[in-house]
Amino acid sequence: MDTEVATLNIEDYEECLTLMDSVFTVQNGWKMQMRKELPKVFATPERYAKAFHWGIRDNGRLCAVVGFYPMDLIVNGLKIRCCTVGNVVTRADQRAKGYMRQCFTRAMQELPRQDIVLARLGGLRQRYNSCGYERAGTACRYSLTKYNVLKCVDAAAFLKYSFRELNEFDDETLNDMLKLHNSRRCYVERYNAEGLWHVLHHHFMQPCAIVDEQGRLQGYLTASEKGGVVSELVTRDEAERLNALAAWITYRRLDEADVLIMPWELISHYMLGRVCEHFSEDSPSMFCVLQWDLLIDALIKFKHSYSALPDGEIVLCIEGCGNLIIGVKGDNAGCQKSDRASDISMSRMEAARFLFGPLAASAVRPIPHRLQALCNAYFPLPLTWFPQDSV
Repeated sequence: MDTEVATLNIEDYEECLTLMDSVFTVQNGWKMQMRKELPKVFATPERYAKAFHWGIRDNGRLCAVVGFYPMDLIVNGLKIRCCTVGNVVTRADQRAKGYMRQCFTRAMQELPRQDIVLARLGGLRQRYNSCGYERAGTACRYSLTKYNVLKCVDAAAFLKYSFRELNEFDDETLNDMLKLHNSRRCYVERYNAEGLWHVLHHHFMQPCAIVDEQGRLQGYLTASEKGGVVSELVTRDEAERLNALAAWITYRRLDEADVLIMPWELISHYMLGRVCEHFSEDSPSMFCVLQWDLLIDALIKFKHSYSALPDGEIVLCIEGCGNLIIGVKGDNAGCQKSDRASDISMSRMEAARFLFGPLAASAVRPIPHRLQALCNAYFPLPLTWFPQDSV
């Protein structure tokens, strides 16, 4: 039957991109070019073929598409298999026929086949709640102004940095940048210099190398064309991140620049929190957890490594997923499945917000008095997502 969901292949590349460009242009209000928006996936037919796409044709014409993009999240050395289910589009004259739901259902069926622990996407909350996704996690954004720099940052400390634009053939610098990326305590795997180059250009961002007075690489950033949105900033020494951002504001003659800082980057929080003009905290994505025990185990171990947690145990029942013991004893922290009676029971949607934030656990739901201190210490766990790895 023509309107069944079918796997798209490399021969469908141009038609798939044409459909996505046209739908997203109308939806966003500006001309979309997926080749430039997400070059890691769409720059060439060969890159497109490495991902999964499903579509529906009506009378031979492609009218609905969904993409499935596996990737590895590295959490303190542990690999967590993740994916984005996204770029969901339906031709305007073919809506209200259930095509989007059919394509999305097919993509969701792929999650257990690929042993996915965590899936993510962006979109309307209630639309994707029904598919098991909930807005959760934590992303912290700091805004630094030129006045903050003038009054609070030592010019001698940041004027030692300059910025060098890159090209895709600058393999030596890109490989050094990849090493810096891979030295982070939590990151999405980008595999090689070419992968890094493409990811740093996602969403029309423009990467630069950060070099010192001797021309040595000290970090990198990727920012919007006008420079005011710094989507990713990595420095060899985390304590130099404020100086690097101050140097960027001065170099680009900006009034203000925003930068995203991850929950575990404590030195950055200490330094930017002392001088920034504005701070905000929000959820970076909508998440669907498939293997709760593996994800919680990795994240509570990670949190315990940078923020000593008190000894204790909580038995949490998540609807449809069974009971989990989450606990800390001395230097050890972890999560495992259990047959013990639960202390707290909740739905999957509530569990996502309770465990991963951005609010404190006690702001998500009532907690038994004897467990309040423990829950507010353990949660939220440091789940986040990185803008450049959003596809």
